[in-house]
Amino acid sequence: MIKKVFVLFGGSLHSQIFSFISGLIVIKMLSLEQYGVFAILTTFISIITIPASRFFSLSIKRFVPMYIKRKQIEYLHGLIKVSLFYSIFLSLIFSLILILSSNFIVTNLLKLDEKYLWAFILYSTSIIVFSLYTVFSNLLLGLEKFYKYTYSVNIIPNSLRLIYLLTWWIFLPYKLLGAITSIIIKNISTSLISLWFLKDELYIIKNSRPRYKLKEWVYFSFPYFMKYFVNYIAQNISVIFLGNFKNVISAGIFRIANFPITAILNLSIAFSGVILPKISGEVAVKNYKNIELILRKATVRNFTITSILIITTLILSKFFLIYLGKEYLKAYPIIVIMSYMLVLESWSYLCQDVIIAYGKTTWILITHIFASFISIYASYILIPEFGLTGAAIAIVLESLIAFIFRLAWVIKLGIDIRSVINAYTLLLFIFMILTLNFFLFYFSPSVSI
Repeated sequence: MIKKVFVLFGGSLHSQIFSFISGLIVIKMLSLEQYGVFAILTTFISIITIPASRFFSLSIKRFVPMYIKRKQIEYLHGLIKVSLFYSIFLSLIFSLILILSSNFIVTNLLKLDEKYLWAFILYSTSIIVFSLYTVFSNLLLGLEKFYKYTYSVNIIPNSLRLIYLLTWWIFLPYKLLGAITSIIIKNISTSLISLWFLKDELYIIKNSRPRYKLKEWVYFSFPYFMKYFVNYIAQNISVIFLGNFKNVISAGIFRIANFPITAILNLSIAFSGVILPKISGEVAVKNYKNIELILRKATVRNFTITSILIITTLILSKFFLIYLGKEYLKAYPIIVIMSYMLVLESWSYLCQDVIIAYGKTTWILITHIFASFISIYASYILIPEFGLTGAAIAIVLESLIAFIFRLAWVIKLGIDIRSVINAYTLLLFIFMILTLNFFLFYFSPSVSI
């Protein structure tokens, strides 16, 4: 298991390193105002994209390994066809709506200068590409093609984006255009490479007659999709609120602080990508004996490695921010505060996979409706008064609520709570809280913009 996790995380780490370097280039090639605009536009459209790209993503990861174990290729064929049709149709509808209402959204909703209207329209056209690559990449995970997933989603597209940005930065004008099209190029390359890696499996599948369990897929997908949607809004709405209540510079600084946080969070996502198909397979054949063991081992490893990465990041990130410029040091305390979120997530994130494997996606939805509502409301209340600090605190509150709910659901399933909370994880939690308090109060400049 750990080897597969590091295949995914290694690819994710490569992606984050290259994304970080690409992000540095974008920061250097844009003014601070332009970077804030870039952050607001891309965040807003990413939120809008979720219904088109993510609805069937969890069904693919859960049902694909089940259908393979049961040799039900015809249902696998049907699930892929439904997912592709849904994503393409909804993406085209959303792109059309965004383009037609672009002037109102940019000037009234996002409160940006009308001169950035072209950037919004351009990025709106990329929704279909993002939706397709989400379907293909999740299919690779469902098939447990972790190496191919790593190359097609992380290594090759991010390398191409870095080369593209370097070329634009050095030789071409209109830097904001280069920054936006670099993301579009990355998404296109991800879709094409994923499709190439899936060609053999798709060739075999297409020879079967598709059969459909649409009601089951929708019933399973909808709660988790709604969870993902409200959760994504809660975690990203701060950028838009900062742009509205403060200024685009604050939005840009918050986006910068999210770089290392997202990189570390990807470790939990990598563990999830490995154990969810594994646990789903065990549930499919009603082999429940190994679930607690899988959860215990994965949680300890995830929590331990994440803690090491947090401490390393807090030591190194200040140097990177100084390199960007003294004004970017305002991002450092935000990184420290959001590290509390990483501690909570790495400790409880994998409980979610057990809940999903048992088919209890409604429980996931309940969890994140409560957690996301608290986060969005806290952002709305805290950001006008405390700015960046308020935005970071709201995200930590969301993770705390999710942590409590996940443990409650695991207990309800009859899973031994010691699979998650034991002497080791409890001591590690105490150590990490003390460490973060030390960094926050002794090494962080105060910030509230």
